[in-house]
Amino acid sequence: NVGGISYDERAALYPGAEYVDNDDCTAELLLIEKPGKEDELGAKQIEALAIAQKIKDLRANFKVTDKASGELRESKYSDMVILLRTNSGWDEEFKSVLEREGIPVYITSKTGYFAATEVQELLQFLRVLDNPNQDIPLFGVMKSVFGGFADEEIAIIRSGKRGVSLYECLKIVANAQSDRSPVEECQVSAAELQQKVTHFLTMLSTYRRCTVYMPIRELLTKLVEDFDYLNYVTALPGGGKHRANVEMLFTKASDFEKTSYFGLFHFVRYIEQLEKYDVDYGEAELLDENADVVRIMSIHKSKGLEFPVTFVSGLAKRF
Repeated sequence: NVGGISYDERAALYPGAEYVDNDDCTAELLLIEKPGKEDELGAKQIEALAIAQKIKDLRANFKVTDKASGELRESKYSDMVILLRTNSGWDEEFKSVLEREGIPVYITSKTGYFAATEVQELLQFLRVLDNPNQDIPLFGVMKSVFGGFADEEIAIIRSGKRGVSLYECLKIVANAQSDRSPVEECQVSAAELQQKVTHFLTMLSTYRRCTVYMPIRELLTKLVEDFDYLNYVTALPGGGKHRANVEMLFTKASDFEKTSYFGLFHFVRYIEQLEKYDVDYGEAELLDENADVVRIMSIHKSKGLEFPVTFVSGLAKRF
């Protein structure tokens, strides 16, 4: 009466979801002991691990009401959501732990693409082809599947050569006399290491010649095909996502070629600018919102959605 509103059927509030009585449906407070300095896992990881164990238990023993039929059925991952006050600094940590526990997870991430190992390895290779006198990218390429060097081998190559780049060290080893090489007492023989370094430098030289006339997309395709890199990353745990990240880099290379810039030098600078200003694409996502996965989202974004099983996480955070 005060507001002058006729509270009839048109103005009434109706529940978005109605569930049949279920004695198992109760609120539960999960208490997790705060980790000490000596513990390997941090507070967020331990909380995520506790939730992962609870998810496994619920999926095996808990029944939910099916929205279509109204009958009780076994719970699925898609019935569950983990809500956070803020996603920043939390959702990636939770996702990593849950995936290690074999639980499929969906987050709307906009970060992590450039940090993905397979993307970094390819970008480091391109940086080295552009300028091999960069120690950090060259070290990354040597350690990757493209180089295949062990830590000990790289240490041997680098040792005793002050004031020169890692690339110069490689050339010194390749041109050194075998009997003067400092690797005789190590597990790898001088001749074997010298042969490996020579092969690596020849491979770099071959690809560097290709950069003069090959478009970036074509260069990347050749590199990936020559090393069977797509199949390599696909065989890793979570291989579908790794493969999608590599294919996404192909797409970005094609997009770059449509601009007025061209060539490896400009593409490397283009990527460096994106990283510098935090323009991240987010990792390529294979799962859509309708897949049977556990969602991780902010409390604000979940408004209006109904999940039979809800975890409200990060309640110990001080603010």
